Amino acid sequence: MAPTPSPTSSNTGPIVGGVIGGIAGVTVLALALWYFILRRKSALLQDRSPPRKHHEELQGELQDVWQEPREVSADDIRGELDAGHRVELEGGQ
Repeated sequence: MAPTPSPTSSNTGPIVGGVIGGIAGVTVLALALWYFILRRKSALLQDRSPPRKHHEELQGELQDVWQEPREVSADDIRGELDAGHRVELEGGQ
C-alpha cells in the first residue's frame, strides 16, 4: 500500500493578517492617546493664559504710560533721595 499524502496547509495568511491587524490596532490606539493628550494640554493652556488684546489696545495702553526720554535734573535726584526720612549706616562717623 502507498502512503497517503497528507494535506499541507499554510498558516502564512492568518499570521500575516494577525501581525498587520495588531500593528494597525496599536497605531490607532497610540494616535488616539496622542490626540487626547494634545487636546487636554491645549485646553489647560487656554485656561491659564490671560485674554489676548488686540495690537491697537496695547498701543493705546503704552501711549498712556510712555514718556519721552529726558535728562535727569538735580531736583529729580534730590526728590528721590530726600523721601522724608534718612537711614544711617552703622560704623560711619
